[in-house]
Amino acid sequence: MPGTRHSGTLPTITEVKMDVFLPIVLFREQPQTRIAFARMVQYFTEEIGLPAMQRLTKATSFKPPKVLTTAADATPRLNAHALFPSSNTPWHILYGRDIGILERLIAEQIVVAGAAPETSSITPRLLPSRVPEVFTPPAQSSSISDFKKGKQAEDKPWTVDDVRRYAEQFESCGENNDAGRRAIMQQVSTRLPELFGIVVNLARRVNELEISKQTQLFEVQSLRRALQDSSDQHLVDMTRIVTETAAPSVPETTRRSSHKFENEGPSKTGNPMTSLIPSVAIPPSHPPTYDTRRGESGLSLGGGKMFGPYTDALLTKHGLPRRTHTILRDVEKTYPVERWMQALRLKVEGCSDDIAQTLVEAMKADRRMTTRTRS
Repeated sequence: MPGTRHSGTLPTITEVKMDVFLPIVLFREQPQTRIAFARMVQYFTEEIGLPAMQRLTKATSFKPPKVLTTAADATPRLNAHALFPSSNTPWHILYGRDIGILERLIAEQIVVAGAAPETSSITPRLLPSRVPEVFTPPAQSSSISDFKKGKQAEDKPWTVDDVRRYAEQFESCGENNDAGRRAIMQQVSTRLPELFGIVVNLARRVNELEISKQTQLFEVQSLRRALQDSSDQHLVDMTRIVTETAAPSVPETTRRSSHKFENEGPSKTGNPMTSLIPSVAIPPSHPPTYDTRRGESGLSLGGGKMFGPYTDALLTKHGLPRRTHTILRDVEKTYPVERWMQALRLKVEGCSDDIAQTLVEAMKADRRMTTRTRS
């Protein structure tokens, strides 16, 4: 960590070790176990410890001092520890070595162990030439508040911003410095023409798709208009066919009487009935027998039997549908005479007060004619 060594000195690995918790008997009686753990610590040293320290050095060198002094060689300390610890507790300390030293020590240990006679002692024979040294760390607090920022501010502790900048530099591994930024800009500048070409091709493709979309929309709208025109024409034709099919078939005598009545107007000496309904055709002197209510020989007209000739002529004149005869029969059967006009206004579509009044008079005339015919 920055601040744990003197200013102006390069970082150096002085010791790599790992605490291992294993039973004493297992660790002493099984050479393979000891060798496996020693190689595991060595692998950690070479593959994790050294790269981590190199990364740390690179990250913390964003403000390199002008003068650097190299620390003393720590190789003797790395290789001074015994290959296997002689601990009397389940806690064992295994040390890392320089690259290539561990395999030599293991080979020497295997040769010595093979030459020695087998005994019941469980204590392994250690190399006498390896005397462990006690490593004394520098007298400095391990609290992060005591870490110094360098010789420019040796008496000031680290702040939150200092830790954040240090973490950013450690994560970027120095890529945010001037050299890293120049390398990134060079890569970007070489990629810009290719990216520009991709953008231009995409713009052209989008323009082509927009033109194709507009053409397809125009064709769809044209087809919709043609379909709507065809549907409207079909509706007009069907309406005309239905109208012609449902047109009333008035007898010839009724037509001549109606034409005569319209030309001559109401008679001054006629009965009161003709003066009340001037627009209703007068039936002939001997009208055909119509069963307007309950007879079985009445005239059958699409919507039901005709109520009577007066009402039929009036419906034809005002363009009311033939099914109105059914409504007239229901009104006659359900309501009294004084309520016929109100019922017709409610039940007959498009029936005004004048039409309702003339319909009531025509219904009365048809009833009287039916009564005279029966009598």
